[in-house]
Amino acid sequence: MGGNAVVTNFNTQETFFAEKIPLQTIQRDTFVKTINRFIEDLNKLFPIWTNEQIESGIIFNGSTSYIMNLRYDSKEIETVKPFVGDVDIVVPKELKLDLYNFLRELEGNNVNDDVRYLGCNKPEFKPSMSQINSVFEINFKIENIGELKVNVQVDFEFTDFINGEPSEWARFGHSSNLKDAKEGIKAVHHKYLLRSLVGCKYEDPKGIVIIDNVQLPKPARVKIFDVNLGICDQFEVVQVLEDKTIYRQLQRFQFDSVKDLREVFKLCFDVYPEGDDLDKFWSFIGLCELIKKYTPKELLPKINERYVNLLWESSPERTQELERNNPQLDLEVKLKGYEYFTNFFGLSDDHQILIDDYYSTFGLNGKCNLSESFKSFLARKNYIHEDF
Repeated sequence: MGGNAVVTNFNTQETFFAEKIPLQTIQRDTFVKTINRFIEDLNKLFPIWTNEQIESGIIFNGSTSYIMNLRYDSKEIETVKPFVGDVDIVVPKELKLDLYNFLRELEGNNVNDDVRYLGCNKPEFKPSMSQINSVFEINFKIENIGELKVNVQVDFEFTDFINGEPSEWARFGHSSNLKDAKEGIKAVHHKYLLRSLVGCKYEDPKGIVIIDNVQLPKPARVKIFDVNLGICDQFEVVQVLEDKTIYRQLQRFQFDSVKDLREVFKLCFDVYPEGDDLDKFWSFIGLCELIKKYTPKELLPKINERYVNLLWESSPERTQELERNNPQLDLEVKLKGYEYFTNFFGLSDDHQILIDDYYSTFGLNGKCNLSESFKSFLARKNYIHEDF
């Protein structure tokens, strides 16, 4: 999640933490002006985009795309997004290594008189990396207030460009919808719900996955949704024995993926989109409507189970903490989308059974520092015991 990056200056070994950007304090117009100047000056030091690409705003992804779009009213944006987590910027993937090397040389130096580069979260270059999470110290000059320095997380997202624009899939895979934001639902819920839908739809309950001659305890989810790859097969059939299929896990570079949005839609719902279906496909709220329209009701409990596990599962692998060192905000962010989903479909709310384990080990290295007020809140909701 934005604003959570912990980065290192690899020359000095200093560590820096990203901070939330107080958009209401800075004011949206000042934010846009400062970020545009930063991007233009960065582009002079290391050319990435054309002037047309910068001016059109197509290089921005996620919520940054509508925050930077002046067609939207500033007061509305400030109300919907009082705090901004990060700035998402797309970069042609063929510049991946060159940008990484440039940023290493830029560490500790200024982009302009208001922006200094602090570091990134990648200690070494890997061809497989899909983005670089970096932090820039940006000085916002606020009218009638003064100056405010913020450690801004800037995510450089590597993607395909087609005819001078990010591909449709590049935009969809990292999209954030203003309609969802108005309901307080962050974009991560859109992607988690897609992962849940695809994983459950293409689960083989009798499938057996063998890795290094060891059988995995869970059934095979033959197809998965990936924000970078599209919908892809993660297993190949090794053998079919009576009513059981034995699978072998593929390496990421072996995945066959589907990125055409109409074909992705068909894989999700078994029909091609009609009417305003594709528009709805871009938002969490719209996706709920599409699932209700096209998905068999008997699949919904499985989608619910998968979705809640993506939010709060502690084992065998711990799911992502969306808010660094802030368990109460983490819960609030996750509840917004999950409660909308369960209320929309009239499903049982299953997250309580996972809360105790998840928040008792919240934080770096599994260390939990829950405030007494948060613990009391969880206890009142019967999420945890009073002696937690």
